[in-house]
Amino acid sequence: MLRLIFLAALAGCTRASDVLEYTDDDFESKIGVHDLILVEFFAPWCGHCKRLAPEYEAAATRLKGIVPIAKVDCTSSSNVCSKYGVSGYPTLKIFRDGEDSGPYDGPRTADGIVSFLKKQAGPASVELKAEADFDKYVAEQDASVVGFFAPDESTSQAEFLKAASALRDNYRFAHTNSEALLQSQGIDGEGVVLFRPPRLNNKFEDSSVKYTEGTFTSIKIKKFIQDNIFGICPHMTDDNKDQLKSKDLLVAYYDVDYNKNPKGSNYWRNRVMKVAKSFLDQGKKLNFAVANKNMFSHDVSEFGLDGSSGELPLVAIRTTKGDKYVMAEEFSRDGKTLERFLQDYFDGTLKRYLKSEPIPEDNDGPVKVLVAENFDSIVNDDSKDVLIEFYAPWCGHCKSLEPKYNELGEKLADDPNIVIAKMDATANDVPSPYEVSGFPTIFFSPAGRKMNPKKYEGGREVSDFLSYLKREASNPVVMIIANAKRKRTDNHPEPLGTNKLVKRPKSSDTRRESQSALNLESRSTGASKPGLCVSEPKPADHHSLVTALRDRWEVDSGFSSETSPPVSGRSSPCLGSCPTTVVALDCEMVGTGPGGRCSELARCSILDYRGHVLYDKYVRPCLPVTDYRTRWSGIRRHHLHNATPFVQAREEIISILEGKVIVGHSIYNDFDALDVLHPCHMVRDTSTARLLSRLAGFPGERCPALKILACKLLNRRIQVGRNGHCSVEDARAALDLYKLVEGEWERELQSKLRDDDAPQEPSFASSSHYMQDEYWPDDVAADGQ
Repeated sequence: MLRLIFLAALAGCTRASDVLEYTDDDFESKIGVHDLILVEFFAPWCGHCKRLAPEYEAAATRLKGIVPIAKVDCTSSSNVCSKYGVSGYPTLKIFRDGEDSGPYDGPRTADGIVSFLKKQAGPASVELKAEADFDKYVAEQDASVVGFFAPDESTSQAEFLKAASALRDNYRFAHTNSEALLQSQGIDGEGVVLFRPPRLNNKFEDSSVKYTEGTFTSIKIKKFIQDNIFGICPHMTDDNKDQLKSKDLLVAYYDVDYNKNPKGSNYWRNRVMKVAKSFLDQGKKLNFAVANKNMFSHDVSEFGLDGSSGELPLVAIRTTKGDKYVMAEEFSRDGKTLERFLQDYFDGTLKRYLKSEPIPEDNDGPVKVLVAENFDSIVNDDSKDVLIEFYAPWCGHCKSLEPKYNELGEKLADDPNIVIAKMDATANDVPSPYEVSGFPTIFFSPAGRKMNPKKYEGGREVSDFLSYLKREASNPVVMIIANAKRKRTDNHPEPLGTNKLVKRPKSSDTRRESQSALNLESRSTGASKPGLCVSEPKPADHHSLVTALRDRWEVDSGFSSETSPPVSGRSSPCLGSCPTTVVALDCEMVGTGPGGRCSELARCSILDYRGHVLYDKYVRPCLPVTDYRTRWSGIRRHHLHNATPFVQAREEIISILEGKVIVGHSIYNDFDALDVLHPCHMVRDTSTARLLSRLAGFPGERCPALKILACKLLNRRIQVGRNGHCSVEDARAALDLYKLVEGEWERELQSKLRDDDAPQEPSFASSSHYMQDEYWPDDVAADGQ
């Protein structure tokens, strides 16, 4: 009996969902029923989809009867997902009258979704016919703009509706022709009134503002709204942060929560407003806001503030020029410290906050070290051309670029007019007008044109840099010609015939280097070194290896990816003396240690040849996380609460990878995070595949980013959401790129095996594409600190 009751309750819960579920069978017939609908295309295994689910459900409930919300499971309804170009999860699209009208790029919170769709639903301006309609409309948590007009349609109403249409994405509009409403609101003839949210009502400003211009034009109405919408001190949220941050802005960060604690939220806001009003009444120009310090933790850390320090507000100013000022004194309840801080700001005596490492005592090397404090003196020297690399210490591609960049500096050491420089962009403020959205980012600052730096988009070889500088430099380039021949070193040597995975213990870089040396010694002398390998590798006969490679081609007709059609009908050939299969690997890393400069594994995804997920787990690093790198990794603090410990995860992963041909993009960074070595002849790294580079139209040695290759060759957009990268999505993209050129790639490898004594290990990918992205979402990074 109890079981029946439980099952009935469970069924009731399932039926209670307000999110519509569509499939391949009914999508086309049902989608056209709605004037406006938001659809989520998801996969059940997708971590980002799981995190969105409660917010999406809450939004659907709040929007019930206003705007429907639906979802499609792309693992079981692949046809409709393929039709609408779904290449990553979750993908949210807006449909109007059954037609795809574009992606939803707004906040992925219930509040954000509700706010956006309410503005999109129906006409740009809602008609209010009765007092009850009006009271309900202005009681919402967002500001309301209401036009009051006489019963006959007038030119003023037409201008109001024109302004509403232009600003509907950001603000809420309504209008009325009810004489009773005009009278109750004291409107004589016609008027426009902006009503602020009731929860933000205060004694320092009116709860509503009337339009006072003599004539009604859409331009004047828009200006009136934009000048008054926020009032003295609004609540900064995901919805309005872009509008607020476009101005000189002071923000008080504390535990703002108008849902759970409106009284406490207004307690500190009122103290900010009291001081702010006294300065605004003097004609001072500055905007004010309050914000939740946890939601905007990235902002808080950018000001060098500690968001965990008690209940008192943390105060900082950021100007449109990028200058930052931080209130060092503790916020006082009487507002006196805030008053002193603002007075110093307006007097021009406040010292600008600059996040900067110490200026190096010795900076005479071939590559100058830049910090925020010496950036101006080195880079903005009008007599010098300066090439600047903005890097992150934990970035794998930055590490790969370092020896080439140092070599470039050495070659140009005698040039008096060119400076080669680098800056850790995670430990120093990047000055305007430089914009860094991925690592490494390289700029060229020409002599005499310091406010117009050029972003370097070329290759990452020394010859590429030299060609660029010869073309762009203000003076002829002076180079040192080195006679010494560069020697190639193998970072991951192993005997040719082994298919074994070499497992390294977690250790420092020094130990890794010594281990590589020991492996190299073992390779040359035949001696075994204890503790370095899972098992003693046995060399294979070269002829039998090539024969095995040739004989193990198999035709596969059953490929079925959730997100894309098959690109090749062949399964992967197998190298070695035992049958192997192909898997795709991608890892996401977080930062540990001081400044998050050490990379440790936080998520690992492995897919089989058909694109099915074999392994996808969050991994708890050995050391405390100091930088979640959420804007790229997609990892947040809560993901690691119950994550698999690194040692356990590593054993699980090794058991899957052992004996497999592994496909990935810049995969040696993943091996480094896992602390394993894999036989190079069993690695297919799409970042170093010249076949793919040529096919995508990139000349020479350039290794494009995974997102660029996926876009050009698979017609697939990846790494473009707001929640960071998805390792499953990236692994699948690398796998499908491999399949695209699989036959030719494997034939090239066979040829190399015939011609060479041993296959050459693929080099690390160019540093141009690690963590390249189209966005740097502060709202996502917020809880990644």
